[in-house]
Amino acid sequence: MGFRKKNKSPPVLSHEFVIQNHADMVSCLAMIILLGLMFEVQCDWTSCCT
Repeated sequence: MGFRKKNKSPPVLSHEFVIQNHADMVSCLAMIILLGLMFEVQCDWTSCCT
């Protein structure tokens, strides 16, 4: 029985890459959203823009 060569990962912006890594992308997005909700930054926009 022969060994198969391990395929290289597909290019980053390809459809195949999204199919293989969609769970990782969704979990990272969920963590970013949860961190954003935990650490709300208060900013007075009138003082920031002048």
